[in-house]
Amino acid sequence: MEYNEKNITNSSKTMKKLVQEWINEEIAKNNTIKEIISSTKYFEWLKEFTKDKDYFGDDDWQYSPEELSDTDRKNVENLRFLYEGIDKYAIENHIYPTKFGYGYFYGIRLDESAFEIGIMIGQGASCFCKKVQVDDESRFINFNDIINNKKNEQVDFINTKLNEIRDMILSTYNIGVPIEAINGTLKDTIGEINKLEDEKIKVLQK
Repeated sequence: MEYNEKNITNSSKTMKKLVQEWINEEIAKNNTIKEIISSTKYFEWLKEFTKDKDYFGDDDWQYSPEELSDTDRKNVENLRFLYEGIDKYAIENHIYPTKFGYGYFYGIRLDESAFEIGIMIGQGASCFCKKVQVDDESRFINFNDIINNKKNEQVDFINTKLNEIRDMILSTYNIGVPIEAINGTLKDTIGEINKLEDEKIKVLQK
């Protein structure tokens, strides 16, 4: 196929259109996330929607959307945006999700109501919501903290320590320690920490 000036112009227009569509989708997604985590409205919907169910996934009604009202269907589809909003807040505050077989989840609560909001990764990715009891407040993010973008009290301390670790690694490298040796030591240390964490989990499960 010969590429003349017309073909190049058409290709450029198509690329610009695709880029603009992607930008528009990202803007719409971010606006939806902001709306969901800016008030208790979505959380209140979750409480109402789960009165007769303890668990649901955002793909449960994929082949039978008519079983849901328009509002419920839209909110079920928006579950992934709730997860993304929680995830963004959590990352900024050094709060990390609980890992299980094929995914991750965060515990969120508001007053006496609590849920595990997570994502399962397989051939694709699907989000889920599980209604749970507030047995230990420390494992839940208060949804009001997300709404108010409240900074975790430990953030500044953690960032300071991480900067110290970074500076120490750079200093060690700059005095001639091979990067391979530094990398190996870091991997070994993280491996030891992971073993300790696994042992803690086994003790808690007993």
